[in-house]
Amino acid sequence: MKQILHIFRKDTRRFWLEILLSLAIMTALVCVYPLQWSGPPVTVWASDNARNIELEVLVRGLVALVMASWAILIARVIHAESLVGERQFWLTRPYEWKKLLAAKLLFLLMFLYLPLLAAQYVLLAEAGLASFASLSGLFFNLFLITGIIVLPLIAIATVTANFFAMAITLFGVVLALFGAIVALFIHTEFGNTAWALMFLAIGDPFSSRQAATIGSHHAQPWIALLLLTICGAVVMLQYSLRRTRVSRAILLALPVVLGVAAVVAHQRTLSGQALMDRMYPALAAGNMAPVQFSFAPIENHTFYVSRGENPVGITLPIRVSGIADGVAVFAENERVTIEAVDGYSWSTEVTDYNPQRLGAANRGMRVGFFMPHTIYDRFKSSPVTLRVTFGITQLQATGSEHIAMPTHDVAVPGFGVCGGPYVGYGLIKCRSALRKPPLTYVSADWSSTPCPASQTAMEEVRGEFWVGEIGRNAAEFGVSPIAFSGVTFMPDLNNATGGKYLCPGAPITFTQYRLAGRMQTSLVVANLQLPED
Repeated sequence: MKQILHIFRKDTRRFWLEILLSLAIMTALVCVYPLQWSGPPVTVWASDNARNIELEVLVRGLVALVMASWAILIARVIHAESLVGERQFWLTRPYEWKKLLAAKLLFLLMFLYLPLLAAQYVLLAEAGLASFASLSGLFFNLFLITGIIVLPLIAIATVTANFFAMAITLFGVVLALFGAIVALFIHTEFGNTAWALMFLAIGDPFSSRQAATIGSHHAQPWIALLLLTICGAVVMLQYSLRRTRVSRAILLALPVVLGVAAVVAHQRTLSGQALMDRMYPALAAGNMAPVQFSFAPIENHTFYVSRGENPVGITLPIRVSGIADGVAVFAENERVTIEAVDGYSWSTEVTDYNPQRLGAANRGMRVGFFMPHTIYDRFKSSPVTLRVTFGITQLQATGSEHIAMPTHDVAVPGFGVCGGPYVGYGLIKCRSALRKPPLTYVSADWSSTPCPASQTAMEEVRGEFWVGEIGRNAAEFGVSPIAFSGVTFMPDLNNATGGKYLCPGAPITFTQYRLAGRMQTSLVVANLQLPED
């Protein structure tokens, strides 16, 4: 223990400037970050919103500087007793490698992890989100940060001789990663998956993620665990045996492992019937889907074919019915199959990153797809049978919270803290601790008369917005522990009353949902005649 404390005190005295720099940047982030929700309301969109944009850029810069200060701190403390070569001065000292490693970890615990943990808890307190329950999420976030940032930096530091060599290595890694992703994106079908894998790992630490029925960051713990295993093995190998060539080979193989993981992830997310069958099992005999679809043009939903273009664009109007109160349905990953009377068939998958979100009030929807003109010419001569297979996510409401349209911060139980930073706009900005809130349907009552209007004058017009995620991790990766969610209200296009005013004090309802099941269901349209040119 004396040797560990001796090395720790020596490093603290030697690298006091690096420690001070890291703490100063973290302090600046803690001071600036709350300005994102504590600033004055925006009254003039163009001018006042410029302040918010500049503040966001400043916060992004500070977050990047925090991570850069970690890289400097790690490099300096590891390189103080370099593990590369055989002629370092420390090798002549009676140092035990286990105690040397323990001293370095103690240094990082005191000057990286504890300041980060304290800063995150202070930010949660400033945001009105601090609680004893948030501690588990904070420690889970530290696990993600360790696996995705800290331990890879330590591993690189152990196989480089000095800070300059480490900086060049990091630059090369970033450049190689960017080049590989660009090459994949241009030359192969795995490009989108490579980008997805990178953002699943590190996320965007500066902005919120989109709502999803399947948590968009479920891969983060697995990627962190993979990096912890490989980089941890390298660190142990270097400190115990100093096998630099072997360690470098392992680290060089790491991108290959991640590339294989990208390919596997791509194969698991391939569109098609196999994906539909795996994610959305067929309904058991006798069971009824939570929603019924029928082909029927209705108001605002007409059968449309862009016949003069190639490919031909086809929009199917679909009537929606059968959704019970308290149930919501997300329809996604549609697969369209068309079969002619002679047995010839053609199919395509509808790529839509925003699933159809349906509730009891919905009466119609559209499914649009493209068909090569040559295929269309073959089908238009006689009636065809069209089948649309939907992947259905069934959601069950678990409870509702009601607030008035906020002009200041309002706590929404189970969701977060919400405020209306934009005066005169139907926008609400919410913040939650460490992760997105549960999947929530946020609805508002709109007024058909300009504000201010009495409560009795409000029309039955609904504004709606989905936000949050199902199946969330305990925390999302990020230096900041605050997750932001924006709620933008728009008048319901299916409502003919045309309300357009959302006044301060208007009722806002937050209805949270849980996953009730996933299934597939189909709509079959027989004897459908495609129009002639």
